[in-house]
Parts: sequence; structure tokens; C-alpha cells
Amino acid sequence: MQIDQSDIWTGSFNHTDKIDVSIREQFLREGYSIIRNAYDTQFIQDLFTSYRNEHTEKLNPNPTEKTNLVGHNRRAFSLNVRASFNDTKIYANQNVYPLIEDMLGEHLIIGSYGSVVSMPKSNNQHVHYDHPRLFLDADLESLGGNLPPYAIHLFIPLVEVNENNGRTRIWPGSHHLPSSKKDLLIREGESVESNLNVGDCLILDYRTLHAGIGNNSSQIRPLIYVIYQRAWFRDQVNYTHHESLLITEEELLKVPSQYQHLFSWKLDKYWGAIEKR
Repeated sequence: MQIDQSDIWTGSFNHTDKIDVSIREQFLREGYSIIRNAYDTQFIQDLFTSYRNEHTEKLNPNPTEKTNLVGHNRRAFSLNVRASFNDTKIYANQNVYPLIEDMLGEHLIIGSYGSVVSMPKSNNQHVHYDHPRLFLDADLESLGGNLPPYAIHLFIPLVEVNENNGRTRIWPGSHHLPSSKKDLLIREGESVESNLNVGDCLILDYRTLHAGIGNNSSQIRPLIYVIYQRAWFRDQVNYTHHESLLITEEELLKVPSQYQHLFSWKLDKYWGAIEKR
């Protein structure tokens, strides 16, 4: 499914009011969505400049012992929520965030904030779910797979994503099926790939089967990611080698009050439990 930002909202200029139910239903059914022109192009280009300046070592062609590899020539690392990266235009973008909030509830939190970068000549990534299933296959099948999302992955490309530098292959509807169907889906299921322009973004249900395609270009293909989740969920699988969320008390003070709950499990560390809205 691909939508333009103008299709998300109906009946109001207030982006927190009246989300288009059909768009919500399509995401819940297919497990992913591409939102076109969600971000200002110049903002993303400036962000890419800051990204390269701050992470020169991590983007070095020769990985160090500290480089967290998530596949052949594919790296992942957390971003410090500071300077250019402590910006509501990233983590509370009004063309994206209200839709995610509608699906996860107003007390959602950010569980992880980082980057995945596919280096030149990387291979295809293994096909995977972002997290093991929370429920047994029998339980999922008895419910017809109709469980709401508990986490949504937002991917923001810092460069154009195309066939040459590696799109993301997605198996629509796979989030409703038990993990025992994974091999069958990979062999016989329908998958989709889409180009992303600078300013576009991809939102993906944490349970949707997907894989990054290899980068056949001579340039890096970096994505910023933000993982939104229900407050009770913690990812105990993907962050054994690096911390999932990096933010200091000083930077927390710069977050607008209406979005401080997004960092609530970090707020607890600095300020104690925050009162629910």
C-alpha cells in the first residue's frame, strides 16, 4: 500500500483529529504502509549531513570490533537523541505520528531510535520478523491472527532508495500468520518492493516478514528508524550489543512536554515515574 500524506486526514486541518479509517484498516491488514512526502526534503538532506558528520567512524568502509553488524556489510547503531536528532519533526512528525498513536494508543513510547545502513556491495538480508512472536502459533490461529500491533517500525531514508541500492522486500499480511508459516511464505507468498524518495517513509508492523535487498551501488544507503511500542513491551532480543535508546536528562528537558511520555522509561531513570496523561 502506498499513500500520500493528504490521504491520511479527513474533515479537519487538525492532524490529531479524524484519521482516515480506511488507511488505518489497510495498514492493519497488510502490515506496512509507505507515506509519500511525509518529511520536508531539505530537512532530510540537512539531517543526512549531520548524520555523516557525527557518525564518520561507524560509516567507515572497514568495520571495527565495535561495529554492530546485522548482515553482510549491513550495520545498525543507536542515535543519540541530541542536536539535529532531538527534533519532533523526526519522532513526532505530524504526517506520521498521529496515525501511529491511533493504532498504539496515546501512552505509546519510543523503544528504540537508531540507524541501519547498508554499505556498498552488501548482500541480501535474511528474511525475518523484527521480534519473535509473543503468542504460540495455536493461540494466534485460534484468534484468526487478528491481534492489534504492539510495535510499529518507522523507517526514514536519508537518500533515495531504489533497485540499485537496495529496497526492502515485504510480505504483506504475514503479521497475521503464525511463524510456522514463514518458510512457506518465503517460497510461495507474494512479496513487494517499492522505491522511496527523499521525504518518504515506511511504517512496518513489528510482526511483518521482510528483508533488506543488497546494495549494488557505490554509496551507502542509510535509514533512520524509530520504534514505537505499547508501554508494556520491551525488546529483549535485538539490543544485546548496543543500547536501544540514548538520551540524557539535558536532552529530555528539550523535548516538548506533550511528547515527553515517549521517553517515559528513560524519564523514570532521571525524574521518577511520570503521571499518565
